[in-house]
Amino acid sequence: MADLRGFAPTDSECFRVEGNLHILTIDGLRDLALLAGLTEVSGRLSIGMNPDLKSLAALGSRRRVDGPLSLFNNPSLASLEGLHNVVHVGGVGVGSNERLTSLEGLQNVVHVGGGVSVSHNERLLDLAGLRNLSTVGWLGVSGNPKLTTLADLKRLSSVADGLGILSNEALVDLDGLQRITETGNTVTIAGNPALRSLTGLDALIRVGGSFVLRENASLNDLHGLESLARVDWALAIMDNPSLSRLNGLNSLVEIRHSVMIRNNTSLPQAEIDGLTERLVLAGFSGTTEVVGNLAE
Repeated sequence: MADLRGFAPTDSECFRVEGNLHILTIDGLRDLALLAGLTEVSGRLSIGMNPDLKSLAALGSRRRVDGPLSLFNNPSLASLEGLHNVVHVGGVGVGSNERLTSLEGLQNVVHVGGGVSVSHNERLLDLAGLRNLSTVGWLGVSGNPKLTTLADLKRLSSVADGLGILSNEALVDLDGLQRITETGNTVTIAGNPALRSLTGLDALIRVGGSFVLRENASLNDLHGLESLARVDWALAIMDNPSLSRLNGLNSLVEIRHSVMIRNNTSLPQAEIDGLTERLVLAGFSGTTEVVGNLAE
């Protein structure tokens, strides 16, 4: 493990770091000039809690980070420019960078074996910097209040583990996820108050864990899920007060564990009965919990 304080411009280590490199809580650090020429980190690269850091431009020589690249709690950082030559990274985490408006700088990242997490960036407007992303281990987009669209993820076709879209106040649909046909684990769409449509999940056929749809206040129906045929664990539809139809689930024939439809106060019992009866006819023998929906 290395720390920035141990670097000097003449250090041969500046060109490659064996192990992890942490650049954390350094007051007065405005740029990363001491790391100019660094091309590779064999472990994790963490840049966080640096109150004065404004630029990553000196990292332009970097090509590879074998472990996760984490950028978090850098309140003065407005741009990721400087990461444009990174083509291999084990994971990406961009969180709580309050001035960051764009992910430009990550545009050459195509395959990420681990997770990609974009969370709690107050001014982030889009995901354009991830426009070439094709495969990820897992994807989480959460708590970005000005993010209105996922459209820049349109090349993403493989999610080996889970997918979570959580608490993005301005997000109106899931456009951009159209190439994902299956996930290896749970899909959670929750706490997105402006979300009106699940359009974007049109190609999703199988969910390897649970499918959770919770607390999406503006969601009226499940249009966009017409291809979904199999959920390997549980289907949970909870606390969506505007949801009145389950019309997007007509292809769903296999759920292995349980169905929970709870506290959707505009959802008629007839809609629920139609779904559960069809599942039973298809062989479903798991548990069903239905409570707190619209009484007829």
